Amino acid sequence: AEERVRARRDRRRGLGRALPKRESLTAAAMLVSVSRSGVLLRGWCRRTAAVATSAGPRRLRAASLSRRSSPPALKSRSAGRAQAAAGRHSVRCMCSGGEGQEDAARGGDAGEPWRIPEGRKDTIIRTLSVNNEVTCLVIEATQLVRDMQRRHKSSPTATAAMGRALCGAALLGCFRGEDEMLQMNFLGDGPMGAIRVTGDCKGQVRVMCGNPQVELPLRPDGKLDVGSAVGQGTLQVVRSHPVWKEPFTGNVPIATGEIAEDIAHYLLDSEQMSSAVALGVLVGQQGDVLAAGGYFVQVLPNVSEETLTMLERNIEQLGAPTQILQKGLTASDITEGLLKGIGGDDVPVLSFYQEAEPTYGPCGRAHLRERMLRAVALLGREEVEDIVKEQGHVEVTCEFCRECIQFYEEELEAALIAADK
Repeated sequence: AEERVRARRDRRRGLGRALPKRESLTAAAMLVSVSRSGVLLRGWCRRTAAVATSAGPRRLRAASLSRRSSPPALKSRSAGRAQAAAGRHSVRCMCSGGEGQEDAARGGDAGEPWRIPEGRKDTIIRTLSVNNEVTCLVIEATQLVRDMQRRHKSSPTATAAMGRALCGAALLGCFRGEDEMLQMNFLGDGPMGAIRVTGDCKGQVRVMCGNPQVELPLRPDGKLDVGSAVGQGTLQVVRSHPVWKEPFTGNVPIATGEIAEDIAHYLLDSEQMSSAVALGVLVGQQGDVLAAGGYFVQVLPNVSEETLTMLERNIEQLGAPTQILQKGLTASDITEGLLKGIGGDDVPVLSFYQEAEPTYGPCGRAHLRERMLRAVALLGREEVEDIVKEQGHVEVTCEFCRECIQFYEEELEAALIAADK
């Protein structure tokens, strides 16, 4: 990536530096069309300048991928071959998310006979193709988005936007370095206000927005108008870790407001990652979440033209995010569809398999209580005493999880004394 950036810079200065082999491709092969599923697998070919802040995440720490047995739904390599491959390759991956349009639409069939049941477990799967050229992360997040909707009492349009943001943060943040945190801020000028979503390496994510009750008319094609709700503005991505001197921050313009496409453009412009991301939240006629999920595909630097062509074909055959959800496909099914034929097998063969369960949080009351008390103490003794005299207590609400906790005089006095020390 650094070599390509230097080559582009020299070319703009007229130094005539020889370009890397891949940048010499013709314009006709430069870019897969940026569809609503955010396919930017060949985006590195069309780059002419990086659109990122100087503090962009150029030195992101990548977690080594652990290798576990392949899931039953996917074809496994022979034990000896798998061990040999594991010994030869030390894979490190920086997660990225492409833009996938929320094809969520209100009003499906009159009776809406299909929906993912309440008891079905959410999951995130990360896999590497047998030829070590493609990394896939796939998420099932129906229960996660339902939990978010219950907390925020969000409208269908806000549910679609916030649900996509949750899925995107889980895909970008999960399986990274221990204690590494991700925050994405969609700072748009739409009626929904700013969307802020955080995620960690364990798959814990949470989200808030300025107006979760916003509702807009459906688009002419019958889809929820997430783009208009988000509006135009800036997407800010912040990665942080306790041992880093400072967070890494990247800023790019919001491309469409459809969340997934914006993430894909961020990855291409700020992190120079070629990726495809699809995110979907299927909302029913009554405003309830029928299904939610998506995927993120990253092509690694050694990817061949044959693999790119096959991957593009597989993505096209899978269809839009909502179509995938309506088929009721599991994360393993989607992974199989994405990697079909890559590495020479119709049934995907994997170098490794890793799984986690995405959850909403961390928002436990005990954890929140401690943080909220520290925040209240920062108001100062005089202001806290005025509130207690007026209301009899101090009430604090977490904007991420909507938990409301009341603090009374004795507890507040102890917190103020601790703060004074």
